[in-house]
Amino acid sequence: MSAHVKHLASASGAAASSAGYRGLWALGGLGMVIGAAVAVAKNIRLVKEGKMQSDQAVGETLKESLGTGLTTAAAGAAAGVLGLSGALGLVGVAALGVGVKYLWDSALTPPAAAPAKPAAKASAKAETKPKAKAKAVKAPATAREE
Repeated sequence: MSAHVKHLASASGAAASSAGYRGLWALGGLGMVIGAAVAVAKNIRLVKEGKMQSDQAVGETLKESLGTGLTTAAAGAAAGVLGLSGALGLVGVAALGVGVKYLWDSALTPPAAAPAKPAAKASAKAETKPKAKAKAVKAPATAREE
């Protein structure tokens, strides 16, 4: 193969690789826009109901946007590398997307507080044990009652 042909082959390979990366960036950007739209719609309602502060809503929206963009780009890259297409490709991309999003959410969400431990059995029994009724005491009989 001549040097000229080798140069053309390597240049076209670099162009194809660069186009692939641009496609993944575009796909990730689309995922970010969709993730932001969904998060904003959810967070607006939570802010109006008083369940979330506006600064929390902004942070959650950014987190969801980046996570959805990353998920979309990763799924697109995997589909391209594995050559997935058709219904099987759609299922594979969806499964990979769920996995990436799960990992993203797990990494950025603090662990939930552990539920309170139940009280010791002895103290629980003491609290539930019925209390003794006070006995009525009769007053001594007086002369009038007799």
